[in-house]
Formats: sequence, structure tokens, C-alpha cells
Amino acid sequence: ILTMKKMFLALVCIAATATAVFAADPVKRTTPEYDKAENVIEAIVAQYPGKTVFVDLWATWCGPCIRAMETIKPIKPWMEENDIVKVYVTNPSSDMAKWEEMIKDIGGEQYVLTQDEWRAACDKFGIKGIPTYMVYNKNGEQTYQKSGYPGNEVLHEEMTKALATLAEPT
Repeated sequence: ILTMKKMFLALVCIAATATAVFAADPVKRTTPEYDKAENVIEAIVAQYPGKTVFVDLWATWCGPCIRAMETIKPIKPWMEENDIVKVYVTNPSSDMAKWEEMIKDIGGEQYVLTQDEWRAACDKFGIKGIPTYMVYNKNGEQTYQKSGYPGNEVLHEEMTKALATLAEPT
């Protein structure tokens, strides 16, 4: 009986760990203050000093965005282990009720931009479509950007490069 209890406790611990890694509760964030709407992405990234930041621009109606959310799941535990901040950014074109449901499975830091903020960020970064992915190193410098899902191998490689950057003293 004691062995069965130990096995049960071990299974509960494993299940709790897996749940924490794969379905971490999303954190809804308020867009930080910035000087111009075009700087909203940098203002968001600045909220995580000394961290590597993965940014995913997406929408609830975007089929490729939703498929990519599933495809990236296998590397999310590696991202957690390496303390990479996962930032998800959408805009008012997303159905907010659907967004509330979807982010439960996505996790990460969730931001909803205004239409003006979204347009300004897209103009600044030359974004023509979603999903779009960005990686920022520990100094808040953008090291990668790609529209369309590049694949887990490419994202892993780009985040590994960003992780290798030494943070500048503050």
C-alpha cells in the first residue's frame, strides 16, 4: 500500500508539472506607456529587462496563427527552461470572447493593442501579415523577425542566438 501511495504521489507531481509547463495561465497585460504608437512593441519588450523575449503577433480569426500555436507546443518547455518570455500580441480584429478562451491554452503574456497601435507597429516593422514572430535579446534588441511560421527548428535556433547575448549592466 505504501508503494502504491508513492506511485500515486509521483504521478500527481508529474501531472502537475506537465500542466504548469504546457498550460501555464495566461497573464493579461495592459499596454505600457510609450512616446509614440510606433514604439509600442519596444515598450512591451522593455517590461522584461535582461530577458530573451519571443513575440507572436496573431489574431483569433487567423488560421495559420492557430495552426502555429499548436506546432510550437513541443518547444515551449525548452522556452520555459531557458526563461524566455513569451509575449502574444493581438488587435481589435480578434473576437474578444474567443480570445479569452484561446489564451487559456496559449499561456504567456497577452496584450491587445488598439487599432492605431497595431497599424503603427506594422508600419514600423514592415509587417504585411500574420502570424509574425520577433525575437529580442537580453538587451532589448530585436534579433529576428519573420512573417509566416518559420518552423520550430528555426525559432529554436534564433532564440538560442538571442540567449547567448550577454545582458548589458543596467
